Amino acid sequence: NYIIYDQDADDNRFVINSAGNATFAGNVSITKASTPELILTDTTNNVNLLIAVDDANTFLRSSSGAPILFQTNAGTTALTLDASQNSTFAGKIIAGVGASAQATINAFSTTVSTNLYSALRVIDNTSASSYWDIGATGGANTLLNFYHNSTTTPKISFTHLGGATFAGNVGIGVTGPSYPLDVNGIIRSENS
Repeated sequence: NYIIYDQDADDNRFVINSAGNATFAGNVSITKASTPELILTDTTNNVNLLIAVDDANTFLRSSSGAPILFQTNAGTTALTLDASQNSTFAGKIIAGVGASAQATINAFSTTVSTNLYSALRVIDNTSASSYWDIGATGGANTLLNFYHNSTTTPKISFTHLGGATFAGNVGIGVTGPSYPLDVNGIIRSENS
């Protein structure tokens, strides 16, 4: 064994054994002026994991193109990130804080501003200033609300009973409706 011994503390601070395993008695710090890196390599399969920091960014990547697996302490893979930037979750996905997760993807509404509760924001990929917020309010009588940009009044609301409320005109077969209900075609109405 190769040992670095602290005589004052009467303790081995760093040990490398005959198998090449290293044991540190304290924390390990890697410091460098630009892009300090820690690289873990499996030489049998030439698989690398790189951990690095650069400016304001922190990196965790597989420099060999192998997927990165996040596992539980039991060794079960909980999340896989592959080279094509796909993410595979083995369990449920939870965004926000709320009741226990029941569905595969659970997004709990949070208050964005007065009267605006959002669990999901869908953004136009050409303009970050154009987006839809989707959220749920109302407790037991839950409403699913769609808000456009920073408006706090829903443009569309769906009730838990299947009803819907629209803030503007509704068009069927019409791109730009001019009336509360603007239909291009034949309407059939039946009294049941």
